[in-house]
Amino acid sequence: MYLFIFLYAILVGISTGLIYMVPVICGWSYFPNKRGAVSGIIVAGYGFGSFTFNLIAVALVNPNNEKASVEIDGYKYFSSDVYDRVPMMFRILSLCYLLTGLIGACLVKMPTKKAIQLHEEHEMLTKEG
Repeated sequence: MYLFIFLYAILVGISTGLIYMVPVICGWSYFPNKRGAVSGIIVAGYGFGSFTFNLIAVALVNPNNEKASVEIDGYKYFSSDVYDRVPMMFRILSLCYLLTGLIGACLVKMPTKKAIQLHEEHEMLTKEG
């Protein structure tokens, strides 16, 4: 059990850290003069994703909003109904992570040289005017 928690935490943490820079660098390429805004929007997206998947996880594992009621050694635990749904929750969330990751990977692309050139020309025109 502890090995699973350790591996899950490490693998998710490492993969999130590795994937984080891809949209940031790509966004900076599109908007080189707005790096702070691009970074902020991407970080907000990561935070909103965590918030959303937390709600989904709770809805999957505890749909009836049960309270921890089983007391063992002074600690309260959830019933076996909630406990038995945990493996299913991990399978569903893993599939969701895979699908959203694949969709995101298909949508991220670096700008073409022509797009960068047009952006630079637009920046020059706005500074002159």
